[in-house]
Amino acid sequence: MTVNKLLTRQRLLKPIFVFVGLAVVIYVIISFVSQERFKTTSQHQVTPVVYEEVKNGKYINYKYGFSFEYPKDIFTDFNKLRGSESFLLRSKEEGGLPEYDLRLGVRDEGVDEFYEDYNRKLLVPKYDSEEEKNFAHNEIIVKKLNTQGYLGYIEYGYLTPYARDIGASYYHNAKWLVNDKILSINLITSGDPDTKRQKRLDILNSIVDSLEFFEPEDN
Repeated sequence: MTVNKLLTRQRLLKPIFVFVGLAVVIYVIISFVSQERFKTTSQHQVTPVVYEEVKNGKYINYKYGFSFEYPKDIFTDFNKLRGSESFLLRSKEEGGLPEYDLRLGVRDEGVDEFYEDYNRKLLVPKYDSEEEKNFAHNEIIVKKLNTQGYLGYIEYGYLTPYARDIGASYYHNAKWLVNDKILSINLITSGDPDTKRQKRLDILNSIVDSLEFFEPEDN
């Protein structure tokens, strides 16, 4: 190979070597930065705060500052329900279905509706015979509540004659207005007729009597 051909070949290969060298350097830099970011993220990763506790027949919510006791011989299962603000306590099964469902929720909306319901007369249906044609359940207020200064009530929900397309269910629902939020504890049973009406109310009354409010932890 002549000297001229050799020099020409070296001139052609030189840019290729430079390009490959730069690519290697860039790859090493990117890999290093990615590893450092991963380390930083791992070091600063925040463990989710556990603000609910269910133990030995007592439920405690540190985020909103309340607790209550429930009959642990009846309710044996705890599950989150539709996001972080609701939970479900289930009783032992009876005929393939839970005998009782206890659902708790905390929501921001519904203050005006709460006052409308709270000011209703006791034992008077929420909907008249014409209005209830549009609803599966009607409701009556069975008790007014005042728990540590927070107003509340217990309502009884029963099937209307027009609830033919849903599973038969009845409930007693306790609600409070707490710092512009609506706290509800809803005890539900399935089956028709409503043979558990009094027992369901007795269970909910015992839960309501045990309810305590305290200063919530900082979020």
